[in-house]
Amino acid sequence: MVEESTKLLMESNKELTESNKMMSKQLEAMFAKLCALASSDGDGRFANAIEDEEVEVREKKIYDRVYARAIDGIADIGAGVVTGDSMRFDGVGLKMNHYKEMTEREGHRVIDVVGCNRENRGRDEVSSLDLHGLWHITRRLWGTGYPDLWPSLTCREPLDITKEFSFDVISGILSDMRKIFPFELFHLGGDEVNTDCWNSTLHVKQWLQERNMTTKDAYQYFVLRGQEIAISKSWTPVNWEETFNAFKSNLNPRTVVHNWLGGGVCPQAVAKGFRCIFSNQGVWYLDHLDVPWEDVYKGDPIEGISDISEQELVLGGEVCMWGETADTSDVQQTIWPRAAAAAERLWSQRDATSTGNVSHNVLHRLEYFRCLLNRRGVPAAPVSNFYARRPPIGPGSCYEQ
Repeated sequence: MVEESTKLLMESNKELTESNKMMSKQLEAMFAKLCALASSDGDGRFANAIEDEEVEVREKKIYDRVYARAIDGIADIGAGVVTGDSMRFDGVGLKMNHYKEMTEREGHRVIDVVGCNRENRGRDEVSSLDLHGLWHITRRLWGTGYPDLWPSLTCREPLDITKEFSFDVISGILSDMRKIFPFELFHLGGDEVNTDCWNSTLHVKQWLQERNMTTKDAYQYFVLRGQEIAISKSWTPVNWEETFNAFKSNLNPRTVVHNWLGGGVCPQAVAKGFRCIFSNQGVWYLDHLDVPWEDVYKGDPIEGISDISEQELVLGGEVCMWGETADTSDVQQTIWPRAAAAAERLWSQRDATSTGNVSHNVLHRLEYFRCLLNRRGVPAAPVSNFYARRPPIGPGSCYEQ
């Protein structure tokens, strides 16, 4: 018995050592998203599942080594692609060659991250950039180096639509990023765009009036020009569902629609011939701490889509972890193990996923996988917590928590 226990301990230590070697790779670029675009026609369980992961990082709340551990966890479930939202955080810049003043305060060797993921973890890296400029992009990153990007010094988002310079900057940044990211997809954002500045800034308002445009028209104009720029650099644009909801008939047919507001969007998108990524916040937003793993598991990217050809237009799904209420101390426990529940859904054929009483059919596999993550140094929280990331409620082994 002692000999067997010693052998198990040595094997466990070996696994941890190998995992730590991976995690010690220096990752100097901070990204806000961790995604893994997935097909839903695979065959497998937790051991080789695939999923999307999205993490928002602000003011270095989530540090490089923790990001690396998250990458390792995603590798453990078999994810094939990692997406980084390269500029959606404060205080940390992604160095650009075309517009160096934009990020001169702090640059990072993004190529190190891409190379590390691809060579050591077998992951491709997809980048993301919200072109309209959320407040923390335009105010703290973009406009700090180039104030002309702002509609005015007191009204700083979205970017100034009247100036060709805004689109020149977008083109330059995408050119720089194209040298780093070889993957087909590029996420252009487009969600939660507040257009008040365009109406309240005199020269922008006049520009719109001269063209008989509303702010909704301007939003469409901006999105479509951004798509044209991305496509000219051999990318396929991904946009949040707001763009589809607002002007679906004018979107470029190559657009991949990214659902997040609720169910029912992917069926509408694929019916129009668009590809879609499922990310229903009701079940796959991990910062919703009261969503149990059972609901995560039951999330189905092709729900409501009966036509086989339309099902094939659903690229997969994404579970998201936004960072407003998380930092280095708890982000991993919030991601894991619930994200793995979505992984089995995505990486398994539909008829292979468990139905009925999933607590009976799936729970034991998820509990085992959570303990496996713990042994590999990934601090996954207990599976059956009422609120995610809470500690165990009492004593017992990993398998009893």
